[in-house]
Amino acid sequence: MYLQTCIKGIHGITDDQAEDILKRQGLMCNWWRRVRRISSAEIAERLTDAELELHVNAYDEHHPHRQGPVHQETPFLSLAAGTVERNTFLKTNLVHPAQRTALNFATDFGRLRGTCYLFHCWVVVGLTRAVPVRHLAEEVRDLNTYRRYSAFQLEGEVTAKIDVPSCQIQLFERYHVTAEKTGGIRIAHAGNVLNPAYIEPTAVANIRRAF
Repeated sequence: MYLQTCIKGIHGITDDQAEDILKRQGLMCNWWRRVRRISSAEIAERLTDAELELHVNAYDEHHPHRQGPVHQETPFLSLAAGTVERNTFLKTNLVHPAQRTALNFATDFGRLRGTCYLFHCWVVVGLTRAVPVRHLAEEVRDLNTYRRYSAFQLEGEVTAKIDVPSCQIQLFERYHVTAEKTGGIRIAHAGNVLNPAYIEPTAVANIRRAF
């Protein structure tokens, strides 16, 4: 296992709601936030390879076996961690940063106006595929582990399960998105809010230092 820092972009919430996520509630999957109560049996039922496949590749489609859209029914949270695209024609590697990906999602790729938030957090990731294990995130960006083709691989996604506790969220960045006269948008950084209860990942990593 290893620890991975990630960024989650969110829109459609207020400053108060963002602070509640940061300091109390943590990041929750849409399914849990929607139904409010879930059982261990329900979690186990949905932590499957098939549900993860839907979450990654059919996020906005209607769930084939449940009532709502996929993103409202699966037990996963998409986090941006950055990735690298290898361009064999240009003989170079192209970096897709997590910050840019998270901002794209927080602004709905430039279509939204108003305030959005980027939450900086960390998760524990397994070295191999372990979808049924709730407390291990899945590195779906890793082509060595997730070898099936995905049109969304360059989003650099690491997929958490059920929630990311508030103690693993370091801060959120606030951004204001406004329209420009030229037809484009302006994204302005409007400050950070730190989590006083944040736990540095080094406190739980399997590292022992010499003394």
